[in-house]
Amino acid sequence: MSSPPKDRTGSCLCGLIRYKLTGPSSTPLYNTCCHCLNCRRWVGAAVYNASICSKEGVQITQGEDKLKSFKDTKTDSGKPLSRVFCGECGSHLFAFTPLREDIASIGAGTLDDFEEWRPDVEQ
Repeated sequence: MSSPPKDRTGSCLCGLIRYKLTGPSSTPLYNTCCHCLNCRRWVGAAVYNASICSKEGVQITQGEDKLKSFKDTKTDSGKPLSRVFCGECGSHLFAFTPLREDIASIGAGTLDDFEEWRPDVEQ
């Protein structure tokens, strides 16, 4: 019998926003490195690292009022992507797509246990 998944936590750079991943969201469906133009521009780097998780169990535990969102309409799919970030420090926290309303993309660098993070997919 396996033990239940361990809750995971994370935050933005300034620490005003904290989140917790519980239950289904605490175990990623997969980890990805995305090289698409919009992701590169979003993070200002050659790659956006993310954990793709179930949206169920993603909880903002602190600073929800500091969250800001940008509607990215220039996606490859043509469907808008909601990119969520800290309005204070600008940390890129989450992305949500209407193509899969049951999942959340969690910015891997915001995870408290990032040292354990390894990519499964590179796109």
